[in-house]
Amino acid sequence: MRKYLAENVFIVKREELGKFLPMFLIGSLVIFNFIMLRQLKDALLLTHMGSSAIPRAKIWYVLPSSIFFMFLYNKLSNYMDGRGIFQVFVSLFGLAFLTYTLFFFDSKEEVVSYLFYALAESWSTVVFGTCMWAFFNDICTIDEAKRFYVLISGAQIGAIVGSSSASWLVRVFGEHGFVQPAMFSLVLTCSLIIFSLNFFKSSFVNIRRDADVDNRRGKKDYKGIFKGILLVFRSRYLFLILFITLSYNFTIVVTEYIWKSNVAMEYVSKGDKFVFFGNVSFWTNIVSSILAIFLTGGLMRYVGIVVALVLFPAVFGLSTTVYFFLYMTPVGGAIQWIITKISKYAFADPAKQMLYIPCSAEERYKAKSLVDMVGARGGKALASFFNMAVLAPIVSFSSMAMAAYPYLIVITVLWLISAVEVGRMFIKHKKDQEEALNEA
Repeated sequence: MRKYLAENVFIVKREELGKFLPMFLIGSLVIFNFIMLRQLKDALLLTHMGSSAIPRAKIWYVLPSSIFFMFLYNKLSNYMDGRGIFQVFVSLFGLAFLTYTLFFFDSKEEVVSYLFYALAESWSTVVFGTCMWAFFNDICTIDEAKRFYVLISGAQIGAIVGSSSASWLVRVFGEHGFVQPAMFSLVLTCSLIIFSLNFFKSSFVNIRRDADVDNRRGKKDYKGIFKGILLVFRSRYLFLILFITLSYNFTIVVTEYIWKSNVAMEYVSKGDKFVFFGNVSFWTNIVSSILAIFLTGGLMRYVGIVVALVLFPAVFGLSTTVYFFLYMTPVGGAIQWIITKISKYAFADPAKQMLYIPCSAEERYKAKSLVDMVGARGGKALASFFNMAVLAPIVSFSSMAMAAYPYLIVITVLWLISAVEVGRMFIKHKKDQEEALNEA
């Protein structure tokens, strides 16, 4: 038993706690904000404009904002390392949320609701998906990432606290209208703590630098965006990561649209939606945390990155089939969503972030920003076009599912094949780097 705990639960060494604990706390706070913002944006937009507004928001607001943030990220990467870029974006988002809370909170304008939705969506892609992980990739080796990332991504402490806090606020303050101001206050407080932790963390964590990181800093690279595009499309390895990102975001948005349309019909009031989505998030995060702490860390080291990458599309395909054909209800959709998210948080997310570690600094910054920002939002925008063109005219939820299912299965199969190939390429890259170090 002691050996099992040492190899599978207590996988962080004592001398590594100085690096791991601040990383874990930063990750938990970023995820806490992500959960709070997701609860706010979904409930507000569904209540004010209905589920038909979500595709419009993703196409006309979320995708352009992702492109803007990608340009900004690439520009900053010419002058800053991952820590500095992370610091800048946390500050920008914190100021934006503060401005919304002070001046636009009671606004009934549709454009304000759409802009807030885009900003809340961008937190998950820009701050969590790109900036935070780019910073962590700068300071972690592959061996550390195998043990650290599964706990940071899978142990959803921030998400558990966030989802349970949202539900508690609705139960206590729902009738008095204090829920949203309280949630915004928590988001702003966490942003300030993240900024402070990131600032002090840099004083005792050594940055793992590559020669080209230092050489390029301070140089004006006006072709950074186009260089990132060329890097992705010239490298089969990076292109497969892009395809996996597009596939996940397309398939999840299509299934989520069908599910949330059902939820919007079943739960009419804003408070009911807050509680429903809060409960779904809570159980998702509880189960994924248990898996991350007691199973994923050891499993990732024993079965390898290929199985971790393949598990996600396999689980998605199976759970979606069961939901569409056997249990087409809001609860059935919630179960499918929970199972899919658990496999993502506990296995796919840490495995995907590890894929960037063997890459050069230029690939980790410029190519990663294209994949994580535009790739993710591009997949969601394509799904939104699909939802508007194919699913929106259909009235019945079961008919929506039957129309979407063939597309989802084909994409999932291609996604699974790509996951196998990129996992094998990662193993080869790692082996080549180890041989080069031994020869040196």
